[in-house]
This record gives sequence, structure tokens and C-alpha cells, in this order.
Amino acid sequence: MNPNSKNKYLLKIFDSDGRSLPNVGISKHAISPNWNLKVHSAPYSAIVKQQETDVWAENEYGETIAEGNTETDCAYVINKALKMLQPMQKLVLCGEFTVNESITINDPDRHQNIVIEGGKIIAKGTDYPIIVGNGTNAFRGIHLKNIHIVGNGNSRGLYIRNGVAYCKFEEIKCENNSVGIEIERGAIANIFDHIHAKNNTVGLRFRFRNHFTVVRDSYILFNEYNIQVDYEGPNNPDTRGTCGIFFENCDIEQPTADGGFNIAFQGRTVKAVVRDCYLEPLRTNKGTKDNKDIVIGTSSLQAESIDVVGCYFWCDNSYGVSADYSIVAKNVKTLAIRDCHFYNVGIAAVYLGTVERCLIEATESFKSADYSKVPLVNDYSKAEIIQSTDVTKNSDTKTFSGDGSTKDFLIGDHGLVVTDPNRIVVKVTPISQDAINASPCTGYVDPNDNTKIRVKFASAPASGTDNVKIVWEAEVV
Repeated sequence: MNPNSKNKYLLKIFDSDGRSLPNVGISKHAISPNWNLKVHSAPYSAIVKQQETDVWAENEYGETIAEGNTETDCAYVINKALKMLQPMQKLVLCGEFTVNESITINDPDRHQNIVIEGGKIIAKGTDYPIIVGNGTNAFRGIHLKNIHIVGNGNSRGLYIRNGVAYCKFEEIKCENNSVGIEIERGAIANIFDHIHAKNNTVGLRFRFRNHFTVVRDSYILFNEYNIQVDYEGPNNPDTRGTCGIFFENCDIEQPTADGGFNIAFQGRTVKAVVRDCYLEPLRTNKGTKDNKDIVIGTSSLQAESIDVVGCYFWCDNSYGVSADYSIVAKNVKTLAIRDCHFYNVGIAAVYLGTVERCLIEATESFKSADYSKVPLVNDYSKAEIIQSTDVTKNSDTKTFSGDGSTKDFLIGDHGLVVTDPNRIVVKVTPISQDAINASPCTGYVDPNDNTKIRVKFASAPASGTDNVKIVWEAEVV
């Protein structure tokens, strides 16, 4: 056919990113004269737009689906667009939308594996601006991206109901909500990526049994309480709990409530990992006090297998307010803290309450001003500590039982970076009465094993059980 012939139609073709491809000529004689071909000319299946006082939705062919007024009809128009989606399709929100009712992603037939992207959602007449799932049917593969949710103070910005699985929530920003993002029980294998939750009462709340959940590369800060896991009300913690929740490479800091926290595992959490995160309990002069970075377990429920790895804990006490402890383990079966750094805590880095086993490895706790050592734990008898290879100063208490004849006792490992006895100074202070009566006492490096230290009294302490107590300090010179 002559490419210049008038007896042809031009078919405009677009690729998946909306870029036009070369025109294709089609002879009008090759098709019916009333041929009604619709060409998909957009990289979405539906779009909702807002301009001045108008809001409207279009399909991929540019046809209007619904329209209305921005003051009253935004949620109606968005929900109409959602109802026409099919699995594997995409809805784009372009503009700022004030909603008086919930935007509901809850059709198990249409809303599997859909993408919703863009837009600023402002909650006005509803406490549930966006609801994902219907609480009954299983949902799979929903992807929410680049959505900004501004609440009304009482709202749950993004409310994800039970049964939602294999979904991704990416670049979601939530502020001024009662709860920024709330995930109900029974959600499985969901990813939260680049979440920004700020100035809410609670930033993220996982209402128990959210299994294999990942929160990564996110900023959770300036909420009264930043993250709650296994929460089911203040007097009703979960007895079954989450199995597998992971926080990776997140900035979690500065809860603003008195007694606030960055992360609290408030029920029977089984297997949680906090990895490569920055945590700071408070910085401002708002008068907050007794804040914690991580709280684990309750008085009645035991958490299990909590790992804190590669994290940096910082407490800026320049306003005269500081946290007594960064991690408070109230009731835990197993706790592991590896390769972490704690700065400026008040009493110790970790408080161990009811703990069956605690492993602390390659971890340090210092005052930032002079790098003087701060105790790692409040009770060393409850923790197995494998010290960092750069430890130059160590201290602890030790208790012996006197027999009336022994003067020399083995204290144990000094945990210092060097083992050369000529470079280690050991100081021992007696604190029990029988230890004082047998003093003076001298600490020294064990000549048979330079990784250990001993103490020798001037006279043998009296017989007794756990009646000889000392404080020792070993330092590299």
C-alpha cells in the first residue's frame, strides 16, 4: 500500500511506560467502516485527578468513570475507580484528596495483585482513610506506593485488616493520626519499605500474629510511641503472638510521651530481629523522661528469640534528661545482642528482668564525653557476655565462699583486648565484711592462663557461703 494513501487509518501504539512507538498504517478496507477499536494509551488502568474544586476518575482510554466536588466526593470517586479495576491493574492518584469516608480496597475478586500509586489523602469525616482487606477473605499481592496520609488526630491512617498477605507498602507517609499504620492479626509475609511515620500517637502498630513481616529503610520518629508489636489493648496482650518480624536499616527515634518507646514487643512475640537500625530515645527539652529504645515482654507474657544486631543506640542528655536503660527485657526466653553500640545511657545499656538466656557479643557501652565505660547489663549473672575485641577496660563483681584456709581465688576472664600481663592492671575492692576483714587484697593476671585474673587476700577469709564479695577492674595500660 502507498504509505501516502488517504485510504488508511493511523494506529498510535504506546509501550508500557507510555512512550509512543512508530505509527502503523492500516488500510480502511482491511477493517469494517464502523470498527470501534480502543487503544490503551496510558501506563495505568485508571487515574483519579483533582483540580481546584473538581475531582474525577478516568479509565485508560480517557473516558470518565466518576466525577464530583473535592469537598465531598473524593472518596466516592476513588472508590468508583477501584471498583472497575481487575487483577494486575493499576490506579494512579494525582492530586490532594480530602476524604469523608474510607477508601476501601476490599474486593477479593478484583483487588488481587493491584497497584495504587500517588496522591495525598487527608482524613476529614472518617477515622479510617484507607482500609486494605475486608477481614474475611484472603488478599494477595496489593502494592501501595508513594501515598501521603494526613489524619485528623483520631484516625488510623492506613488500616490493614487480617488476611492480607504478600503485599508491599512502599513510600507511605503518615502523620497526625492516632495510629499511622495499623496491621491486624493474621497478616502474612508483607513488606513495608521506605515508610515515614511522624507525629502520630503510635507510628506503627502490629496487632498480634503478623507473621514474616519486614519493615526496612524506614523513618519512624516523633510519635508518642513509635512501634508496637503484638498489641491488643493495654490490659489484653496477645497470648499467641507474632512469629517472624524484622526491622532492617531503619531510623527509629525520639518518642515524645513520658515513658515512650521506640519498639515494644508487648505480647508473646516469637522471633524478632532488629538489624542495622539507629535508635534514640529522646533529644529535645520537652521534659520527657524514662523513655526506652526497646521494651521486650510483659510481666505475664514471655517473648522468645529476640535478636538485636548491628544497631547504634544514642541518647543525647544535653538537656539533663537521659534514659536509665536502652533495652528493657522484662520477660524473655532468649535475647541476643551483637555488634551494637550504646552511648550515654544512665545506668546500663540493658536491663535484664526475667530472662532465661542472654548473649551479648562484640558490644560496647560508653559515655560519649570521655568514653568512660558504662555497664552493659544491670545484672551480669543473667548474661553470657562475649566482649568486643577492642575492649580496653572491664569491670564486674565476684562472689566466693570462704573456707577459712584459702587466700587465693580465681575471678575469671578479664575480657580485654590484650593478654600480656605486663600491660594489664587489676584492681580489687573488697565490699563484703568477710572480704574486708581478710584484706588487703591484690588482683593479678593468672600466670597459668593470661586470659584470666585472680585475687589474693592477706589472710584467709572466714568460712561461709557467698560471704566474700569483691569488685574488680581490669584495664590495659
